Amino acid sequence: MKKNILLLACLLGLTFNVGAEVERRGSLDIGSGSIKLLVADVDTDTGQIVNYIYGDNLKVPFSNSLALDPNGQFNEEVQKQAIKAISTLIERSAKHEPNRFVGVATEAFRTAKNGKALADRIKEELGVTIFIIPQNEEAKLGFDSAIAHSKGDQETAVVWDIGSGSFQFSWKVADEIHSYTGKLGKVPTKNIVLAIQGKELNEKSSPNPISQEDRVLAKNAIFSKLDNVPEELRNKIQDLSIRLLIEVVSSVAPA
Repeated sequence: MKKNILLLACLLGLTFNVGAEVERRGSLDIGSGSIKLLVADVDTDTGQIVNYIYGDNLKVPFSNSLALDPNGQFNEEVQKQAIKAISTLIERSAKHEPNRFVGVATEAFRTAKNGKALADRIKEELGVTIFIIPQNEEAKLGFDSAIAHSKGDQETAVVWDIGSGSFQFSWKVADEIHSYTGKLGKVPTKNIVLAIQGKELNEKSSPNPISQEDRVLAKNAIFSKLDNVPEELRNKIQDLSIRLLIEVVSSVAPA
């Protein structure tokens, strides 16, 4: 089972029962290609995770649905998939008796014209509040959680979180977390290659194998979309003493 940085941030950042010394919490990270669940015991006084209890995930093709929808909305099919997936994940975790669930949604929900409507529908049908967080906040949460988990030096580390729909680089300068973000996640990047190859854009299409010519064209296309990369980020990445924490996930417990 993989632990996601936003699941950690969700568990640590939200208190449901202030009076409890240790509380069992459930969190959902609704990404652009899957929904991840984590249940853990949290010390509400220190904000530290005492024990990882259960983790699970189910695929829901949010980004692919948006890429194929001419109106930039989640279609009814993917909405039903999302609600069913969340319901299934909650049912699977019921034996561990989490106190309550809360969720965060990222790029796909930020982009979809009916992203908030789907979040409201999930609240209405399943009773789970979903927060759609802005990308700079996603980067900050990712940095804090990555440092807490890796025990890395927050003054020198650079965190790179790449999801299905977007990416975030984050680093710290003095007491402030800086970030560089973009919409080139795994799905948009794959779709760039598929378009170059003249292949159909859908979930099952694969860009592999990639020819040398296509690789060069894809690299140029991707680089053309990376505007205004901060000089301080360039310098940090080029500094060999900097620790780059890439897509911060790690095994924590058996599912």
